[in-house]
Amino acid sequence: MVGYGDTIEDLQYLCGGSLISEKFILTAGHCISSRDLGPITYVAVGAISRDDAAADTSKVYKVKNIIKHPEYRPPNKYNDIALLETEKEINLSQFVVPACLDVGDTTNDGKVLATGWGLTAYRGGISNRLQKVTLHKFTTEECSAQWPTHRNMKQGFSPQSQMCYGDRTVSKDTCQGDSGGPIQVKNKKINCMYTVVGVTSFGSACGFVGSAGIYTRVANYIPWIESIVWPN
Repeated sequence: MVGYGDTIEDLQYLCGGSLISEKFILTAGHCISSRDLGPITYVAVGAISRDDAAADTSKVYKVKNIIKHPEYRPPNKYNDIALLETEKEINLSQFVVPACLDVGDTTNDGKVLATGWGLTAYRGGISNRLQKVTLHKFTTEECSAQWPTHRNMKQGFSPQSQMCYGDRTVSKDTCQGDSGGPIQVKNKKINCMYTVVGVTSFGSACGFVGSAGIYTRVANYIPWIESIVWPN
């Protein structure tokens, strides 16, 4: 979870993220600052619920650097990706393990698992516990039709840098508060591990049947991520 506030006791967790190394979290570019609370100040790892993070401050780490993608220029929706560097190394355990990242060789992305602590319904309340939902990939043609050219997406849907997922028959979606969190698939090579293929970016009114949300395509940004997290 990505937190905003001056002290650990006052934190509000408004976005998600994925641990990718002992000191770096992957999140969305639009999550780096809250209009009311300012920039990200802390991250909580290994927490299943908001209460976990509040009760056990050893899960909470101060953020030292916020690094947005150099081509992320809000309110434009492209390149909605960022990295957070913590002051101290994060203690890894059986419950806190860096995620694998898709480098462009993932072929089983027709169905993904999205996770987060966001709203559980359109105009609903936020979740205290981590939620998960299975989403289905929409075709490039479907995504382009749902997300045509407009002032914040001047080229419309970008299949190179974006993905779109939802459900054509039932109400399943990510929602406000899930931004920055991962969509992931089972790793074919490592048992009980998942590969992050996308970062939750934005959508229309969440939970509408047949409506697809937009996710930043991780594979497109691997060179940028590696240049910061693993420069050598």
